[in-house]
Amino acid sequence: AINAAITYVNGLGGGEVELDAREYSLTGPIIKRSNVRLVGKGSDNTILKLATNANSPVVKTLDYDTLIVARNAVGPTDFALVGLTLDGNRLNQSGSAADLNGISSYGWHFLIEDVTVQECKGKGIRSDWETLVGQDMASTFRRILIYNVGRDGFDISGPNDNHGEDII
Repeated sequence: AINAAITYVNGLGGGEVELDAREYSLTGPIIKRSNVRLVGKGSDNTILKLATNANSPVVKTLDYDTLIVARNAVGPTDFALVGLTLDGNRLNQSGSAADLNGISSYGWHFLIEDVTVQECKGKGIRSDWETLVGQDMASTFRRILIYNVGRDGFDISGPNDNHGEDII
């Protein structure tokens, strides 16, 4: 239902998808699309948790698996994750840690704010992007808490010109 709402709002040209204060059980990743803000009621209140054996990132950008290999300057832009906890449920995942990040992102000019990433078998946040000359690629990471992850908590290989504030 969350991915359907994101796809719908993206089709309208963008906007906000608001989530209620509760725990959502995910059988696969939330797919971030351009121009869509996914907004919860605070990281203590809106929790996106992978179901047992979901074996996926909690959140990833559209076409992440293709874009991370192609390494070109296309991909989602102007998206946001705000006021959420992303729980990878790592003790109940059987997949490879390399694929089980909290956030797997290939895109630019985005916001991740007031987000907790926890219990991921892989990395907390992995962000990649290639250079896009002449564009404002800056992305913002603000008030991020990452803990109990199996690999690096914060792995940023792009976009360039990122802004970080209160990342623990």
